[in-house]
Amino acid sequence: MEATASPCLWPRLSECGNIDEVLLNIKLRAQIKVIIAGAGRSRPEWVEADMVGQANNTFRLLMNELHDGDWRVDLGEVYGRWCGWYVGILSKDV
Repeated sequence: MEATASPCLWPRLSECGNIDEVLLNIKLRAQIKVIIAGAGRSRPEWVEADMVGQANNTFRLLMNELHDGDWRVDLGEVYGRWCGWYVGILSKDV
């Protein structure tokens, strides 16, 4: 049986916009991981699967919510809203 779709779930670079946008997105995700890891230094439960999953889901929801018609996103706004959400979650758990 011949496969008709690519097994790769990631879109091709040409479908992601320009390389600068892609690199900025990667840097943003890396910065979020740094924030999560930093929180885990004082509270190890904040780096367990449930909390990291919530953080990832919130990031994806914000990306989907804030895109324009061409799937371009203001990553600064995504980052700001995500940080606000994360600080709120952490302060509830203290």
